[in-house]
Amino acid sequence: MVCENFLVYKKVDHEDRECPIPVRNEQSEGLFIVAHATFFTKNLFFFLIQSEFGDLYKVSMECTGDKVHGL
Repeated sequence: MVCENFLVYKKVDHEDRECPIPVRNEQSEGLFIVAHATFFTKNLFFFLIQSEFGDLYKVSMECTGDKVHGL
């Protein structure tokens, strides 16, 4: 789930994982994500997200089996 300034992983019977989205030094207001894409192959899984300012972020999950440890 994408929130203002944060990414949150939510799943039933799993602890929530949060990650702040990096922002520019001069930015004083909230950051919004306007586009995303998911990349999935045999050995590779990640998301690309883009902010309203055109910044591109690669998001990956650290996981073991069904448990996500971090974003």
